[in-house]
Amino acid sequence: EIDARYAAEGPRGAEPRWWEDVEVGDEITPMVKGPLTVTDMVCWHVGMGMGMYNVAPLRLGYKNRRRIPRFYHRDELGVPDVMQRVHWDPAFARKSGNPTTFDYGRMRETWLIHACTDWMGDDAWLWRLRVEFRKFNYVGDVQWIEGEVTRRYLAEGGRPAVDVDLRCRNQRGE
Repeated sequence: EIDARYAAEGPRGAEPRWWEDVEVGDEITPMVKGPLTVTDMVCWHVGMGMGMYNVAPLRLGYKNRRRIPRFYHRDELGVPDVMQRVHWDPAFARKSGNPTTFDYGRMRETWLIHACTDWMGDDAWLWRLRVEFRKFNYVGDVQWIEGEVTRRYLAEGGRPAVDVDLRCRNQRGE
């Protein structure tokens, strides 16, 4: 089922999605992400970077430890390492109260953006997104992204606008 969904996915691309053709209740093209692996998170880091924490190796890591020392905790060998280890180190994740490693909320946020931009096409503009993170997404979890158009209207300045309601549902239906 997962592979079939991946095979059916794809961006709308250059084919315009005309505002006049969109109706309340229209389904957003479903999308799947997962099963989540540590490799997925590493690849996300390569594209996204380490954000405001500036996680870095070696001398750069040393400089960062001096900048934000409370962000670092000592591992079982006494070596300081970043709190973000909860995303790739199962033992550290368990120490933090979780059963295993889990994704970054921002990673799932980019998945929702991906679903929007694939559905709307190249000529549309995503100008606002509101996201809530309600559950952890653990390594091994699958997220099914689905949604529908909830409003079609003219925004300020007479700009055509569409509101959509998106949600992620895991393999447990949560």
